[in-house]
Amino acid sequence: MLILKQFESEVLELTCEKCKVGKEAESAYQINSLPSVLVFHLKRFEVNPHTGVLFKRASFTISVRVLMRVIMSLMSVMEKVNGSAEMIRTSLRFQKTMH
Repeated sequence: MLILKQFESEVLELTCEKCKVGKEAESAYQINSLPSVLVFHLKRFEVNPHTGVLFKRASFTISVRVLMRVIMSLMSVMEKVNGSAEMIRTSLRFQKTMH
């Protein structure tokens, strides 16, 4: 799932500003604990890949079943990170924001 890609590590090519020596570094997002409310902001626009400009509203719907699969995947990531996803299990709340 696309949301899990946000938690994959990526290799960055960095250069020291002082000595100008290049070095590789690894960067990754990690969730150690979650708030009582977790909001998913679903981007509903398509982007022109050449200009990076939003050019139209994407037409899609997301079902509760799909959202639950995303949450279950996130719980799996949490269990791998810190051994527990109990907070997610006990306090699932959804907020749907329409713009």
